[in-house]
Amino acid sequence: MRIYGQLQLKREPSFFRILPCFQLGIFSLLIVCCLVLSAVIPAVSQVDSPIIDISIRIIRPISIRPTSDLQFGEIFPANGASEVTISPNSTVASSGLATFLGPFQSATFIISGEPGFGFTVTIPSEPLDIFSGINKMTVTGWTKNLPDRSILPDGGSVTLNVGATLAVDAVQPPGTYMGAFQVSVAYE
Repeated sequence: MRIYGQLQLKREPSFFRILPCFQLGIFSLLIVCCLVLSAVIPAVSQVDSPIIDISIRIIRPISIRPTSDLQFGEIFPANGASEVTISPNSTVASSGLATFLGPFQSATFIISGEPGFGFTVTIPSEPLDIFSGINKMTVTGWTKNLPDRSILPDGGSVTLNVGATLAVDAVQPPGTYMGAFQVSVAYE
């Protein structure tokens, strides 16, 4: 720098004239750098991370419980084979010479599960023997009030009634005849 009288002339180095941003000062330079970096860095390191929900619905298990047994009542045998049929709604039909006295009752079950879900019902399809000691009678013709495939109603419970036909021999020995049968349900 040279002084000529009272006037001072400043000479700036040539690189300040080439880059005008240096004329703004260091503070301005930092601001410009920050702006440039803030525009470049997010574009380079941008990551897409969607959030995915996880869910599961636990449904009520299906169940069946008996509420009344299949009852053929009392029978006075006659001189000839007879049959008594109890329908799922407990109406009774008989054939032959035997006299059938009540009480008559179809077997009743409560099926419970998740409302709106489909299920299947399986009842016996084969004849089943019931016994009093060594004496036996045969139960056949199993029927039910529900179709093979059903849907649980809004309350989640439905009643299943099961009927059948009992064959009585002409000389059926007296006694209390007992047996058991199985009913199953399953979701479809």
